[in-house]
Amino acid sequence: MATSAVEKNKHMINRILKELSDPTCNLPRIEGYENERITTLEKAVQPIIPFVPDVMEMVSLVKVKCQQPKDNLSIDEGSAIMLYTFEEPYLKPSFFGVLNDKLRTANRQELRPWFLYLRLVIHALAKLPSTTCRMIYRAVNKDLGDQYPQGKLVTWWPFSSCTTTVHVLTTFLGENGAGTIFNIECDSGKSVSQHSYFDSENEILLYPARQFQVLSSVKTGGQNRIIQLREVQPRPPLIQIPKALSASSIQQNERLRAKIQQLENRSKIDLSSQNLTDDDVYIIVECIVEKRQCKWLYLEKNNITSMGASTLAKALSHDKTLEWLDISHNRLDDEGVHAFTEALSSNNSKLKALHLWSVGLTNKGIEYITEMLRTNTRLTHLGLAENRITEVGIQCLTNVLTYRNSTLIELDLSHTKSINDSSIDLFIEMFKGNRSLTVLNLEKCNLSSGGKAKLLESVKSKENFNLIL
Repeated sequence: MATSAVEKNKHMINRILKELSDPTCNLPRIEGYENERITTLEKAVQPIIPFVPDVMEMVSLVKVKCQQPKDNLSIDEGSAIMLYTFEEPYLKPSFFGVLNDKLRTANRQELRPWFLYLRLVIHALAKLPSTTCRMIYRAVNKDLGDQYPQGKLVTWWPFSSCTTTVHVLTTFLGENGAGTIFNIECDSGKSVSQHSYFDSENEILLYPARQFQVLSSVKTGGQNRIIQLREVQPRPPLIQIPKALSASSIQQNERLRAKIQQLENRSKIDLSSQNLTDDDVYIIVECIVEKRQCKWLYLEKNNITSMGASTLAKALSHDKTLEWLDISHNRLDDEGVHAFTEALSSNNSKLKALHLWSVGLTNKGIEYITEMLRTNTRLTHLGLAENRITEVGIQCLTNVLTYRNSTLIELDLSHTKSINDSSIDLFIEMFKGNRSLTVLNLEKCNLSSGGKAKLLESVKSKENFNLIL
């Protein structure tokens, strides 16, 4: 009976018994994949072909088998998980083996071709219910006691296959004392038995970059070593796991898609105050930005965060159509602003106007903006009103406009409470050195009547200059 169980689960056991890398290896966190669009499996594996030449044939085989995936997964989502479990001797190298090798590498640039697949498969796993068993098991064919001393924090960087049935592992390892069995307390494991290419019992898959604390390490006589692990949540996380789309989010996506398709004027699209989230940004990129028809896009007063900003910014980095973007009154913070400044620094985008009213911008975000303004030669209108910028940030901004930028025409700093009479000399110096700016909005700042008069006097000699106070 035990031999039968081992035979039935041999493919799962092969994944479970794969040798672990050094658990104390300090690698960079895994980031960037979460900003990719969720796409078809065929598109997701296209960049991987140089590393797994037979991957398209593998995809064809898993898609034939995955016609009715469980757990409300789409065929692409179910097939992405099934591809991870795929093994055939005539198709080499193994997909999961190459992927996990890349997850172990310190050079995270080598992981970039895998980003589309990681986005799809982790999204699919996030839709699965977490295992109801808090104790799961993994094993290796060697004694790892030296690498897992009690109290140590360890990290498993690749995906990790585990099981809820320890007897399968003990039967396979035998009782010669040469192996290690991990008893793992964890809440993040996903049951993938119904999504495996081969029948298996109780396979649990852990996301990459899981961290554990070693609770105990025991070896009695000639028996296999037993190491007790408990999953911990590092801060910040070593990998961002995006939330799966809920049924309501999916419905919202479809409503948004339908609304965009019904628009008669595609050159100017207003999606303000629509309760849009980061999930909706993928639809916006697909239906608006990539269609190359929209020149003016309004997304103000929604619920877009830095993650959605990163998705949109990536699309802008190679867009040649969009000229005006208003994404004010969203929770972008400095990280979201950074995504836009990186996209605009290369001058590949045609964007002329960027409005970032009340997005949680601080001096750090201003640093990103000033770096972008040093190289960008297309942006002419910049709205930064009602943010948390101090005088230090104002000094950075006026300095770059005084000496390094000659294309910005209009700057909106209204409702910036840190702008007061002590800022006046910074602006006067900017007026002297800058030749392109024609509109500066300082309305509703903390300038005194005397301060306003001094500023107005300083721009009298500038022809057609509009100073709004």
